[in-house]
Amino acid sequence: MKRHRLIPGIFLVLLAGLTVESRAAVISVTQATLTSATQISADGIYVSGANVINANNAQTVNGVLFKAMASGSFFEGPANTPGTFRYVAGSGATSGIFPSGPFSAALNTLLDSTLFGNGAADMAVVGLDASKIYRLQLLMADNRNTNSSQSWVIRAGTFTGAGAGTYTPGATLSTFSIASLGAAGTHNAEIVTIIFTGQTAIDVKATGGGQAFLNAMALHIIPAPAALPAGLGLFAMLVTRRRK
Repeated sequence: MKRHRLIPGIFLVLLAGLTVESRAAVISVTQATLTSATQISADGIYVSGANVINANNAQTVNGVLFKAMASGSFFEGPANTPGTFRYVAGSGATSGIFPSGPFSAALNTLLDSTLFGNGAADMAVVGLDASKIYRLQLLMADNRNTNSSQSWVIRAGTFTGAGAGTYTPGATLSTFSIASLGAAGTHNAEIVTIIFTGQTAIDVKATGGGQAFLNAMALHIIPAPAALPAGLGLFAMLVTRRRK
């Protein structure tokens, strides 16, 4: 009986120690200038990857497969296939975004197509398991102009229906911003890594400013000990034991 009465108190202590973002299901958002293919993480359980808006160019970079994805459609399987990337809004360009880049041929090709829009670029991931912890990596590049600074939101969402179905965005979980990717010819690119849990669908959407660019996405399931704050991992362990 004493052990059972301690559980609520332990829960409150642990909950108080969590960040606002981890309670909201986004554990971390990190950004870096893309300088090497090794920044694309291959560890964990591969779920899916997408070469956004390039239906004819699947690419493998650093052991991660980025499947070909046409504008305005699912790129694999029926609705709610685990990790299905869902086009929501924006325009597409299939070449000329990152020509003759400084990376390998595969990575240059991956960065040479994009979903873009002035506040309209929006891509979702549906069919997720809310009990899993995911790592979503986004590649963003543009070699054409300096007007590529942009603010982004990461939102919870729901997906209903079959085929193209209906994606309905929900509450904002976190935000990040992309500074200008540079003048024409500079071949600057950015990689954003989002670790999250507790959702069956999320989307990333540009919210204003300059042109937004989203070139590729990769999704992995990662182990809890490596991803969760210590308090949240301990709480999950206590809940599991309490239920037995």
